[in-house]
Amino acid sequence: MKTKLLWKLNFCNQVILLSGLTPLLVLIYKAQGGLLSANPIEDFTHVTGWWALSLLCATLAVTPLRLLLKSPNLIYFRKTLGLLSFFYASVHLLIWVAVDQYFAWNAIITDILDRPFVTFGIAAWLLMLPLAVTSRLSVRARVGNLVWKRIHRLIYIIAPLSLIHFILLVKKDMNEPLVFVGVVSLLLLFRVAFWLRHVLQIKSCDK
Repeated sequence: MKTKLLWKLNFCNQVILLSGLTPLLVLIYKAQGGLLSANPIEDFTHVTGWWALSLLCATLAVTPLRLLLKSPNLIYFRKTLGLLSFFYASVHLLIWVAVDQYFAWNAIITDILDRPFVTFGIAAWLLMLPLAVTSRLSVRARVGNLVWKRIHRLIYIIAPLSLIHFILLVKKDMNEPLVFVGVVSLLLLFRVAFWLRHVLQIKSCDK
């Protein structure tokens, strides 16, 4: 029974992984067929950034859904969603560094210092890096569970930084950024409410 469940979870995980990579594959296909807009670099930048943020929201949603649905197995998919978010964020960054800036490091550093949306975006990616590095079970065992949990709480800083990056980047229509703000706010409020409930339960038990 346990082996069958593990097989199902692995299968679902592979489906999530393949589904998560599909938007990038579709984008590459469109680029090769000349089906993108007059500014394909902007298309790649927008799509990869959008999916990085969307998958970050999905990663944040795993624990609330696990608790609401009382389905502990959902936690099994959080790592895959988080790594997919980091992957898209890295591609998003690489497009800017390699294609937009042509590895002109002086211009890149100037942009990071002078353009706030770039500053917040780079900060978010740098904070995502230790989460990705420590995602393997072997690394988690090496650093210890307590340190690992502290590192992965950085997601609560990464999410607001990513939102600020998106808000500052968008110049006209703010509807999409505001939707993301609403989603992230609800997910974080759920975490706060759950934490407060846990604290109150502990205090009531101590009486």
